[in-house]
Amino acid sequence: MAEHIRARKIDVVMLPLLAPYTKPKSSEDYAGWLQVQQEQDAAEFIAHLPANCDLVIVDHYALDETWERKVIDHCDRLVVIDDLCRPHIGDFLIDQTFGRDGTAYSQSKVKSILAGEQYALLRPEYYQFHEASIDKQAPARHRLLISLGGYDALNITDAVLDLLARSPVDWLEAVDVVLTVSAPHYKEVRNRVEQSGSTWVLHDFVRDFGQLIMSSTLAIGAGGTTTWERAACGLPAIIVPVAENQAATASAMSNAKAAIVIKPEELEGQFDAALIKLRDHWGEFVRANLLITDGLGCRRVLQRLLPMLSGGEKPVWLDLATDADIRPIFEWLATPEARGQAHGHEPVDWASHQRWMQSALHDPECYFYILREADVAVGFVTLNRRGPSEYEVAALLAADVYGQGLSLQALQLLSQLHRGVTIRATVSPADAASSRLFSAAGYERQSSTEFVLRRKS
Repeated sequence: MAEHIRARKIDVVMLPLLAPYTKPKSSEDYAGWLQVQQEQDAAEFIAHLPANCDLVIVDHYALDETWERKVIDHCDRLVVIDDLCRPHIGDFLIDQTFGRDGTAYSQSKVKSILAGEQYALLRPEYYQFHEASIDKQAPARHRLLISLGGYDALNITDAVLDLLARSPVDWLEAVDVVLTVSAPHYKEVRNRVEQSGSTWVLHDFVRDFGQLIMSSTLAIGAGGTTTWERAACGLPAIIVPVAENQAATASAMSNAKAAIVIKPEELEGQFDAALIKLRDHWGEFVRANLLITDGLGCRRVLQRLLPMLSGGEKPVWLDLATDADIRPIFEWLATPEARGQAHGHEPVDWASHQRWMQSALHDPECYFYILREADVAVGFVTLNRRGPSEYEVAALLAADVYGQGLSLQALQLLSQLHRGVTIRATVSPADAASSRLFSAAGYERQSSTEFVLRRKS
């Protein structure tokens, strides 16, 4: 991994290796991963920190508030990544677990908690994959991706291949199997793939896993980070949890009807029916996955971190709207001031408003954002899809924040998040203020009523 990181022009410092190495007792033996006491690890880490360290990000199951207390005074800001719901201290805590909210860390002393699937930490290209996946059509024959972790100590990959060999799956066009050459059961899997014929392919190294996901139409995988990669690409999957910390994510995916979860010991009895269900309800599973994450998690995290690093007193950001925002938005829309600025939103009764927002919140072709200033909701912005990688924007501010430049900030934040699409805006020819606003935000005038912001990579 060190060489992999250095290849991306990032410096790597290796802490001392121990001899002899003590093998962890299990995949949940987090202290065994670290090999030393947290205090020793913190001291060795601090010794390599620059004197003017702006930001430390820590992501390790064996490190908790014990380590953080030692390190926090040696940096300006401390960010923790976790999903075990343990107490922490620091400036930000990021937990991308599906359905997770900040209450899971009520015992932590953290200034801001970024919890839930909207913060799934995926590479930028997954947003483009997500956009392309909205237009997916059901294939005549399917391509199956099997990826149960590069190491797969439980040898579930071989068990799945055995079941597949005994199943009536002539509707599968091809099977891609991902397993690293260092996995303990690699030779068994390789031999089985070689004996299967030309439709099964073993990948012992994948440089672009996203493209492999995009070329697949079904998957069998574990419940780790690849869950978000599959979801962003709208890939229906059977999830086989291979570690205790994957159980919550797997359960949430099942409840959202985005995946079918099978415990390792239940594969034999449930495999065939699950695979057929994925095939027969493919479109429903695709849609459910696309609603879970959109590949913009890293950009959302950056929009929260950068104001903190620059010392801004009142950070402004865009949050994905939830059911809790339905009533406040209805009240904003009901004010006389709002009626003058809310393009595309006609006066409606409460029942109609609820239906409109519920539909928007559960539509993968709509982005519904709440604009927040220092945790206070001050407006909303929507993007509605008009075609492949093309959206129309609409926005509204709360009446008590007019004239503070927040509309421009909202449009700038929106363009930072959605760089890979074209955004259109419609204004009244008589609305000079809106025309000036969109021009200031970098939109080009196309006609007396239309402005456009061209896509950027």
